[in-house]
Amino acid sequence: RPAPPAPREDRGDPIRVGSRVDVPAYGATGQVLEMRGDDLVVQLGVMKVGVRRRDVRLKPEPKVAAPRPTFAGTAPSRFENELQLRGLGVEEAVEELRAAVGEAHALKESPLRVVHGKGQGVLRRLLRDYLKTDKRVESFHDAEANQGGHGVTVVNLKR
Repeated sequence: RPAPPAPREDRGDPIRVGSRVDVPAYGATGQVLEMRGDDLVVQLGVMKVGVRRRDVRLKPEPKVAAPRPTFAGTAPSRFENELQLRGLGVEEAVEELRAAVGEAHALKESPLRVVHGKGQGVLRRLLRDYLKTDKRVESFHDAEANQGGHGVTVVNLKR
């Protein structure tokens, strides 16, 4: 009598919530958000689509190599001489400006463009009030009309 077949090891479904899958029907790759039996809900960019499990292909997880010890110094940072403050609250904007002026002064970068927008002019006025008190600031003025006009303040720092 032949021996009964050895029970197969159940490996489970490789597709799980969070898996990356290719959806050939849409020509896109997405992430599985939900599993409803044989149907999946997959996020493709900004769109969520329902697809059948058989219509997707599991993307292999990228192999992550163990990080090798490297020099732990700091990389040179890239200083941006344009500061975007549109949409920030007054205190947050003044704090960002204070930090940017400090960094620009330390790196001897001048001028600094501060984009605060036009609006009612409240943020512009308060930022300029701060600039009048900062001893690292030599002068400031509106940008040229074709470069932001009174929605941008150009700050010249002392060397």
